[in-house]
Amino acid sequence: MRYLFFLLFLFGRQAVAQTVLNPDYTPPTATTLLTPADSLRPARADDVLPVVNDSLDRIQADPELSNRRQRTRQVLLGPGSDHNRERWYVSLEGTIRGNSSLLNSTLNGLISTQGTTKFGAGASAGVVLGERWGAEIAYVYQPLHNTLILANGRSPITLRYANSGTSFLLRGKVRVGGRSKLSNGSGFWISGGLGVVPNNGQSLDSLAFRGIIQRRRNTADTVRLAIDTYQNKRWSGLAELGAEYVARLGARTELVISLRWYRSMGYSLRTDVSYTVTGTEPTVATLSSGGNGWGFGIVWRYNYGLKH
Repeated sequence: MRYLFFLLFLFGRQAVAQTVLNPDYTPPTATTLLTPADSLRPARADDVLPVVNDSLDRIQADPELSNRRQRTRQVLLGPGSDHNRERWYVSLEGTIRGNSSLLNSTLNGLISTQGTTKFGAGASAGVVLGERWGAEIAYVYQPLHNTLILANGRSPITLRYANSGTSFLLRGKVRVGGRSKLSNGSGFWISGGLGVVPNNGQSLDSLAFRGIIQRRRNTADTVRLAIDTYQNKRWSGLAELGAEYVARLGARTELVISLRWYRSMGYSLRTDVSYTVTGTEPTVATLSSGGNGWGFGIVWRYNYGLKH
């Protein structure tokens, strides 16, 4: 028994000495081994600590952070997003337009006409609803031309007249194709519109020509031409059909490529040609232009108002 107490005394001193000499010593702790059954046991409600998401509290408490998030959302949505309820825009356009005139008689080949292609410009403002429908009012500066060609041997005479160049159009638009790519703002649209061309009834030119036509070897006739060109006293109408491709450039800007076809409703310019040969009654031919033709345009558009 004395030996047993002596061994316990020595073992206790050694443990105390180790604790004093090594302050970093950590006594071993009991570990629990999970069995496969325990690892597959579903967690209980009291085992899961609640996770607090303070992002909403911070957004509500910080107006600047909330505004920043709203601006970011608008940039991400952009002008073509299907979350847009409506957007308002203004645009500038450069155009190439060709128009043709209508000639009802050539006077036996003495006169003819040809189409005219010129540059123009325009501006418009409009609204898009739900990225599906749109309406637009446009101002276009694109003079309409009457081109009259007089046969004159090897050197024909070309007379070209133009109106004031102003026209106003009201267009309706609809998007074609699926909605799967609305988020990038690009897509095809078709449009139709009606417009007016202001005319002032002004006389543009009055000319007279005289020539000789050789009938036979010893016979010649005198020919007289009287040419009067003027604008219509009333406003004329214009119908339009078009197709557009819209490409998004930025958060609020777009590039639009348009192709349009125009049909006149009434004339804007008119040229009357009176043809008289010696001993005959005058014959009158009419050349008129109201805007029939086509147009190609490149449009820069800015969306200044977005509602989601």
